[in-house]
Amino acid sequence: MKEAERHYLKGLAIFQELTTKCADVPEYRVLLANTHSNLGVLLSDLDRLQEAGEHYRKGLVIRE
Repeated sequence: MKEAERHYLKGLAIFQELTTKCADVPEYRVLLANTHSNLGVLLSDLDRLQEAGEHYRKGLVIRE
């Protein structure tokens, strides 16, 4: 599970950079939001509920 978390965090960094550099490409925001949500699921499965909630919220904010 640690490896999965590491990959999600790397994905977040990549999608955040793409979202910042290419603000006119909505797909990057969708991918960033989905990655936050997926990381939230992983952290929830690991009983890291506070961290999971933070990522769920970040995903929702991006989708708004």
